[in-house]
Amino acid sequence: MMHPSTSGRQSLLETLIPRLRELLLPSQVGVGTPLRCEAAVHATRYFMDQPHNEKVILKFDVKNAFNSICRDTVLQEAQKHLPEMYPFIWDC
Repeated sequence: MMHPSTSGRQSLLETLIPRLRELLLPSQVGVGTPLRCEAAVHATRYFMDQPHNEKVILKFDVKNAFNSICRDTVLQEAQKHLPEMYPFIWDC
């Protein structure tokens, strides 16, 4: 199975960012967004500054979340939604 070079993978990933954004937002913050975490911080500050009486912010610490997911499920979803990236994802 032939795999794209590092620059080829980067180029392919850049073409897929709109689709990744559609698949992963809003549950994944910062997909294809410059200054990813900073955008989340500013959005949170904006939310807190709005004149609502009741607010709730919930933060999860998802350290090492990648190792807690089912690899088979990720591969099935990748093959279904990102077939052109499947060989690269399979190698990861």
